[in-house]
Amino acid sequence: MDTVLGHSAARMIKEELDKKFGPSWHVVVGEGFGFEVSHESKNLLYMFFGGNLGVCVWKCS
Repeated sequence: MDTVLGHSAARMIKEELDKKFGPSWHVVVGEGFGFEVSHESKNLLYMFFGGNLGVCVWKCS
């Protein structure tokens, strides 16, 4: 995935989540990344599309 497209997708997802559920959402979109985050209970999503494209979404207090 193109880095610019991943950045744009992450920004769009974050803005929509912030509007609908309030701040502070964080989003990572890309391939080959790891993460360790602190998040609110029941506010973490990690999924793959097409096998290689990962999306991680979480909310912090």
